[in-house]
Amino acid sequence: MRYPRSYKPGHIYHIIQRGNNHEFIFDADAEKRHFLSILQKIISEMPCQILHYVIMNNHYHLLIQMQDIPLHKIMQRVNLRYTLYYNRQNHRTGTVFSKVMVAIDVNDLGYLHTLIAYIANNPVRAEIVSDPKAYHWSAHNNLLTNRRSFIAKDQLYALIAPDSAPKDAQTKYRQIVDAHNHTKPISQATYIRNKRSAELRSIFEKLKQLSNQCENDPELIREFIPMALDSGYTINEIMHTIRIPPRTLKRILARCRIWDAVPNSAHHFLAKLHVDFESQSTEASTEASTQASRRI
Repeated sequence: MRYPRSYKPGHIYHIIQRGNNHEFIFDADAEKRHFLSILQKIISEMPCQILHYVIMNNHYHLLIQMQDIPLHKIMQRVNLRYTLYYNRQNHRTGTVFSKVMVAIDVNDLGYLHTLIAYIANNPVRAEIVSDPKAYHWSAHNNLLTNRRSFIAKDQLYALIAPDSAPKDAQTKYRQIVDAHNHTKPISQATYIRNKRSAELRSIFEKLKQLSNQCENDPELIREFIPMALDSGYTINEIMHTIRIPPRTLKRILARCRIWDAVPNSAHHFLAKLHVDFESQSTEASTEASTQASRRI
């Protein structure tokens, strides 16, 4: 099984565990029901908080917040108990689950919203139901009601709607799920990269409006770059936001007298980009010349 490189108590993990060879290992309702009973017993034996789940026919998703017991020990016990049950019920031996278990450390609140919606809508995406409320083998309906459950509702509500009453938190949860577009979510790294890019672009647009300058105005760019660097954005992020060639960015950094303060890795990065940019420019120029000669 594949686990996070380092276990972090208090962190939230998205677990994806498939049946071996994508086989249907939760085909019967009794099998799904037994798996839920295993989860309920496990959280009393090995304290942790299950924030969400869905059990499909050939895999399951868990959103689990760890405490002191390492993740792999909990998941080993869950899968072992179900394997023993499944093999006994079906008069078989051997592996039930795939050797690869995906465990993603969820450390971005916006991405957590994406995962909540994805897990709740998994049966809709698989075209089993048209509404997640119609699927009985997920935490979705429990999270929309006040029924008792082993799901850590209060903890999930506190994450998605801090300082809100339970009814307001349920409304927030419903909005998150309803906003899902039923597509497979992007990776957390891509989500964070896109979010940072949008935030940086927003800063640039606000600065542009306040200074009443056009986008490629040198004064605007010289003011923006130190501000972005001080805010923790990288050279790569800045360059993509203001859409200027590496040579120009390097010249502006030198004029701002912050080139020496830029990490050496950024120097190498800009140098490589400059070479790539020059190569692309040369290729484009050669291609244009070739096309022009053909027209003559």
